[in-house]
Amino acid sequence: MSPDVKGKGERSMRVSRIRVKKPSNGVEESRVKSPRTSDGEESATSSGTLEDVSDVLLGRENEMAAIESQVEKCIKSSCSMSMCISGPPGTGKTASVELVMRTLSAKYRMIVVNVNCVSVNTEIALLKAVFAKLSSSRRNVAASKLRDCVENLLRTVDCPVVLILDEIDYIQSRKRAILYTAFQWPSQCSSLAVIAISNSLDLTERELPKLKLSKPPIVLPFSPYSKEDLQRILKNKLSSKNGIDERAVELCSRKVAAMTGDVRHAMQIAQQMLPEMRGLPDTRSIRNSEPTKSACPQILGAVTNVYRSVLYRTRIPLQQKVLLAIILRLADKHNNTAVDRDLLLNAYEVVCEVMSLPAADAGGANIALSLLESLSVIKLNACKCQLLVDVPTAVDFIADSSLLSQINNMAL
Repeated sequence: MSPDVKGKGERSMRVSRIRVKKPSNGVEESRVKSPRTSDGEESATSSGTLEDVSDVLLGRENEMAAIESQVEKCIKSSCSMSMCISGPPGTGKTASVELVMRTLSAKYRMIVVNVNCVSVNTEIALLKAVFAKLSSSRRNVAASKLRDCVENLLRTVDCPVVLILDEIDYIQSRKRAILYTAFQWPSQCSSLAVIAISNSLDLTERELPKLKLSKPPIVLPFSPYSKEDLQRILKNKLSSKNGIDERAVELCSRKVAAMTGDVRHAMQIAQQMLPEMRGLPDTRSIRNSEPTKSACPQILGAVTNVYRSVLYRTRIPLQQKVLLAIILRLADKHNNTAVDRDLLLNAYEVVCEVMSLPAADAGGANIALSLLESLSVIKLNACKCQLLVDVPTAVDFIADSSLLSQINNMAL
C-alpha cells in the first residue's frame, strides 16, 4: 500500500470475493454515535452563544503534533503503528484526533474508520463496524468468518487506513480479547494506524501490559487542562463579548482546573456567566477601566450548578452505585476522601457477597471505577480513589436510600 496523494486514480479489488470500498473524497469515516457526547466535542451551549469546544484546541498543540507526526510517518513510509491516547474526559482527546485526521485527509488519500465503543462494545460489533466501512459488499458474513474477512481487507486495501477506537473503556470482552485483536492488527498489516482513545489511565497502566503485544502501542497521555490553558480558551471564546470580567474568568478557570480540568465544564460555566456579563459596559473601549461589577459571586454558583447537572442527567448502573456507596462509607470511616484502591476493591467483594449481588472481577470493577471517573465523580490514580463531589451530591447521584443504608451498616 502506498500513500497515494489525493486525486490519483483509484482501483477496485476483490478480497475473498468482497470488494474493498473506495475512499470518498479521500476519507471514509464510520461514526457510531454515542449516547453521550464524545470527549472534547460537547457544545458549550444549546443556543449557540459560544462556539463548539472542538473549533479551537488551545493548549493541545504538542499532543496534536505528536499524533500527526506518527500517523503521517505511517502514511509516507507504508508502515504500521498503534497509539493509545489516555486522559480524563474533557481534555480534548477526540477533538485533537479528529482535527489531525481532517488535516491529513486534505493531503493524502486515506480511509478513516471512526468507531465509538460506547455502542460498539463487543468484538463482533467492532468487526462488523470495520467491515461495513472497508467493504462495499452488502451481503452478510457469518460471525465465524468475520475476523478473517476484516483482516484480509486490512491487508489488501490499496491506501492507508486509520482505525480510531474512541472511548475504548466501554468495550465488554472476556480477558480483553478485543484489545489484543485490535492492537495486533498493525503487526499483521502494512499502512495501518490503530488509535485507541481512553478516559482512564488504567488502560495503559494495567491492561496493555497484560496483552504482551509484540509491538506495544505508543502511549500519549492527555493531562487535565491547567488554569492557564482554561483561561486562554475562555478568553478566546469570550473575546467578542462586551464587558468580560477577567477576574471571573480567572476564578472559573481556577475552580475547574482544581476539580477536573474538563474544558466542557468551563465552557458551560462561562455560558452561565454571559447573562451577567451582558449588563456590563464594553471595557475594551475604556482606557484603564475595570468592569463596574464583578461576576465572581455568580461563578461559585455556576460551578455547583454545572457539576450537579452533569450528575443529575446521568443514571448509573448498579455496580457503579455500589462502588460509589462504598467510597462514601470508607471516606466517612477514615475521615479522608482519598480512599485506598485495594481497600475499596476488597470492601466491594464483601458487600457483593453479603448483599448477594453479582460481583464483577477486578478488571470489571476497575472499568466501573473508570466510568465513574469519566463522570467527574471520582479521580483515580495507581493507589487511591479521590472523591470529587460532596456527600449530598454523591447520595443524590446514587439515588438508592436502601442500598446506602445497608452498606453504611456494614463493618467494612
